[in-house]
Amino acid sequence: MRADNSAALAANARERAQQTKNRALRMLTELEAAHQPTSIAGFCQLAGVSRSWVYSQPDLVTRLDALRADFEYAPPPQLEQPASRASDQSLLVRLEIAHQRIRALGQENERLRAQLACTLGELRFARITTTVADSVHDTNPPVSSSEVGKR
Repeated sequence: MRADNSAALAANARERAQQTKNRALRMLTELEAAHQPTSIAGFCQLAGVSRSWVYSQPDLVTRLDALRADFEYAPPPQLEQPASRASDQSLLVRLEIAHQRIRALGQENERLRAQLACTLGELRFARITTTVADSVHDTNPPVSSSEVGKR
């Protein structure tokens, strides 16, 4: 019969849990001393613990949230302002140039459509008034079905 070692297993589990807690507290103290904010996932990686374990420790989560709160609401860095902005007058000039270009393109489009219509009309007229020779059918004499396999 096997010996009952459940007490030893429970003691070992308590010891490992305490080691994990000490390791996490030590890492959190280092982060607080360095004023270095981190996410829960980042903390877990640094401390070598799982996220589910950290979330089961409300005291650790509270301290991590407090550490991050000091840094999350810092104003964003100021972006450099452009050297100069376009004046209203220059924007109006650019707008007028764009309108002129649009009008010119519209006129060119109308001219090309009219040219295409004339060309298509001429092509249609040419097809109606002239007989177009079909070189394949006009040069080859008709073949009967009995001669198809002999050639």
